[in-house]
Amino acid sequence: RRGDAFWLLVIFIVSQLVPGFIIALLIVAGPGFEASFESGDLMEGVPAVPRILALASSGLVMLLGCELLRSHRRLAWSQLGRQPTTRLALGASVLAFVLYIAVAESLARLLALDPDGALAEEQLAQLLPGDPTPLSMVLAIAGFVILVPIGEEVLFRGFFLSWLRERTNATVAIAISSLLVAVVHLYFTHADATYGLFATAQVFVRGALLGWLFVWSRSLWPPILLHAINNMLAVGWIAFGPF
Repeated sequence: RRGDAFWLLVIFIVSQLVPGFIIALLIVAGPGFEASFESGDLMEGVPAVPRILALASSGLVMLLGCELLRSHRRLAWSQLGRQPTTRLALGASVLAFVLYIAVAESLARLLALDPDGALAEEQLAQLLPGDPTPLSMVLAIAGFVILVPIGEEVLFRGFFLSWLRERTNATVAIAISSLLVAVVHLYFTHADATYGLFATAQVFVRGALLGWLFVWSRSLWPPILLHAINNMLAVGWIAFGPF
C-alpha cells in the first residue's frame, strides 16, 4: 500500500537507533567511561556480551517491525519470499558469494587499501572484541550470523525490494534497496576514508547480489544463506584471525 514506505522507513530508522541508544547507555554507565573518552575509543569500556546483544538488537527490531506490518496488512509470509527454494538456487548463492569474495579481495590487494588487514580488524573489533569467550562467540553467532541476516533480508528484500518492484523494474528496485543498505554502512569511513568508501561500495555490490538472488529465486533463503556466510566469516576472522 501507499503508506507502507513510511512504515518501512520507520522500522529501518528504529532498528538503527535502538542499538546506538543501548550502546550509549553502556558507554556512559561503564566504569571506564572517563578513560575511554580520553583515549577516543568509546567502545573500549563496553563488555563483549552487552555489546553483542546491543548491536544484534537491530535484527530483532527489524523482525518484530516487519511482523507487525505483515500482520496488519494480512500478508502471507510466502508473499514476502519465505518459501522453499531449490538446490540450484542455494548452489548459485554459494558460487556467487565465492566469486564476489574473490573479486573483492583481489581488488583490495591491487589497490593496496588495507595491506596488513589492520583496518578490517579495527572494524570487526567494534562488533566483538579480541580474545572472545565461548559465551560471546555463541551470542555472536546467534546474533550476527542468524538474527541480523534474517532481520535485514526480511526488511530490505522481503518488504522493501518487493514494494519497489511493484512500482518500478527489478534493476531499479535492486539498486535503490542496495543503496539504502550501503548508506547505513558509511560508518566504515571512520577508520579510514578511502578504505571505508571501498568497504561501503562492497556492501552495495553485495546488496545488489542479494537482491538479484531474491528476484531470481523468488525466495528469501538464498540471500539469507549468503548473508549468514558473510557474517560467519567476519566472526571467524575475529576469533581466529584472517583466513
